[in-house]
Amino acid sequence: MSHSKYTRAQVALHWLSAFIILWSLCAGTYVVLFNISPGMKSILTGLNISMTTLFIPFFLLRAVLRVNHLRQYTPGPGELLATFVHNLIYLITAMVLLTGVLMMDRPISVFGVLSFPPLITSPQLLRGFHSAHEQSTGILGGLVLLHLLAVVKHELSGNRILRRMSFQASVGKPQLHASEGVTRQPASDHGAMLTSSAAVSSPATARLPIPTLAADVRRRRHLRRR
Repeated sequence: MSHSKYTRAQVALHWLSAFIILWSLCAGTYVVLFNISPGMKSILTGLNISMTTLFIPFFLLRAVLRVNHLRQYTPGPGELLATFVHNLIYLITAMVLLTGVLMMDRPISVFGVLSFPPLITSPQLLRGFHSAHEQSTGILGGLVLLHLLAVVKHELSGNRILRRMSFQASVGKPQLHASEGVTRQPASDHGAMLTSSAAVSSPATARLPIPTLAADVRRRRHLRRR
């Protein structure tokens, strides 16, 4: 995709999203698969809830920047699959965050500073959103793994894709190439300019001194009169 330049906001939100998503997936998987103490489970669960709840406005901002980015850059024929997977990650992440909020049957606490009451009290709806949250989390984990494998493949093949998502490669705003108007001029224009330049000053006449040129002109006029 022709998006070699990302804004600093996009780069910052990308790495923030990567950290939050990877942490939440790893911590959630650890709590489910391993037999840990109730105290540790409560700490990890509360930390995940706080981090993901606080992450929601940042994710919404990143989604807006993503839509704006896609409006400016069109994916090439060989990049449609990667673009589709990226957009699918956004969609599934939104589902994980939404169902995570709706499945809560107790107040949502954000690091003990902010607290929100549960939005749904129906046990049947809570079970449904809890099941949807588990399924969307599993799908998101598979998509993230696929994304990481694709990044590794690109890096090993010499395509430094991570370099494009660095602060050094980012710009303040997406910019168009200022030289596009020059480089895309028809070849006939350049040929006309080169021809006219050659006609005005050819290499053979440019090296002759002025007195010699004047004498040559007078000689030609004399021959014409004869």
